Amino acid sequence: MKKSILFLFFGLLFPLHASTNTCVDSLLWQVTKAGEPTSYLLGTVHLGKKDAKLSPPIETRLARSQVLVTETTLSPSQATILSLKEKMMDDTKSLKQRLGESDFAQLIQHLGENAPATSVIDHMRPWAALSLIIYHKPEGYSEDYGVEMQLQKRALELNLDFDALEPLEKSVNYLMAIPEAMALSSLKKMVTYHDELTQQSTKMLTLYQQNQGCEIFNNVLDDQWFTRYFSQDETRFWHHLTVDKLLNERNRHWMPVLLDKLPQKSLFIAVGTAHLYGENGLIALLQQQGYSVTPQ
Repeated sequence: MKKSILFLFFGLLFPLHASTNTCVDSLLWQVTKAGEPTSYLLGTVHLGKKDAKLSPPIETRLARSQVLVTETTLSPSQATILSLKEKMMDDTKSLKQRLGESDFAQLIQHLGENAPATSVIDHMRPWAALSLIIYHKPEGYSEDYGVEMQLQKRALELNLDFDALEPLEKSVNYLMAIPEAMALSSLKKMVTYHDELTQQSTKMLTLYQQNQGCEIFNNVLDDQWFTRYFSQDETRFWHHLTVDKLLNERNRHWMPVLLDKLPQKSLFIAVGTAHLYGENGLIALLQQQGYSVTPQ
């Protein structure tokens, strides 16, 4: 289970920079305050094309840092993994029966050969199966070449410390709280419109490669994708979950953690791109606390 439920579904309005509402297309930012070490903030995506590499500016700033800080730990303990696996499973009900034979067959087909065994998926809770289809990778992309994995590899080479803004279990709790009926109806839609979902995912990844953080933010916020395929109730639910909870609420919860760590060491903070922008984004929240946040 990866840390960001949906890079695709995060978003708000526009980022604040230098006390304006002008969006600045930068994924890499410097964070400074008098008397404190210089830190850096990077917007990331969790997938990358094979042989993708960190850019020289990112490499340089990472090498100047002491701690790599990510949303959740990049290497959860075996106990945490086992606990999450148990929460994902429901041995009392069949997902195939709840979804219907046709939709279940399409789900298995879309997930492909790298997915868990069909018998395992059949006993997943609806929210867990939903996460599988959401995290399904467009052809040519892999988590192994995502920015976080590249950062982790380079940070190990640099002997940096590692830290996280929240436990992995906390982010998964947002998924677990999805009502079963909503998870099932959304799963059916995402199975039916899988090709369109993949196109949207590929579009966002392309925008990232083009360094278009502002356009990513606007595309993620845009409810038109939902309203095209989802009911009004489903659209309202996902907007509340992704914007109010997964984006804004998590940003607010992360701020006390950052304010405790920033005065101590030089941090390289890597979070999903949409967490940076908007009046509730990390850039604006850090500025409100007296930090200068400048694009690199």
